[in-house]
Amino acid sequence: MSILINKTGIVDKERWENTSPKICFVLRNSCGIDTSERINPYFRDKITSKNFIPTCAKGLKNVTETIIPEVQIDSLEEQEEVIKDLAFIFLNSDNELKNDFNIEKEKDVINYIKRHIAEFEPDIIFFGCSISTFVTDIEAIKNDEKSYLMQVRDVLKKDGFIIIDNKVIIKKDIGFGIDYTDVFLSTCQAYQNALCELKTKETGDEA
Repeated sequence: MSILINKTGIVDKERWENTSPKICFVLRNSCGIDTSERINPYFRDKITSKNFIPTCAKGLKNVTETIIPEVQIDSLEEQEEVIKDLAFIFLNSDNELKNDFNIEKEKDVINYIKRHIAEFEPDIIFFGCSISTFVTDIEAIKNDEKSYLMQVRDVLKKDGFIIIDNKVIIKKDIGFGIDYTDVFLSTCQAYQNALCELKTKETGDEA
């Protein structure tokens, strides 16, 4: 059995309104979930590209300031339930966007992502593609003023996350040859650190 998610949007709007935290995955291409008999049994209890999204989402939902959950690979039915609580933005699966990147295309991508993030209002944004499409301004690119983008990249490289407008942005490389268990654990660690930072900020604001 397998399912394929390839459309930008909230999977289930009613569930989205009642879930916390709200998690949006920004990906280059569509993603599939597959637990069929065709998969080598060796991978059944491991995080792979076919089960990373629901496994990661469930992990993030169970992260606290003091706890990082253990890896748990659910059945396909349970993974489908997790998916229903998510939102997705796909950059190569929508007719609004073309595959040829240039400066005007970059502007289209930025506007596309910002528009949907404003619509979805997620708490966590997981970027499995270039972070620059969200955090940098097109005019800054045109004028070669990249200090802000470089600063953001430095923070992401060091801390694994950045908080913008109270949204936690996590950037991880995913794709061929990636150790998805390591990505899962580092993603949960980044979110835990972000929760602690948000708590510290909240305490400071109240003081």
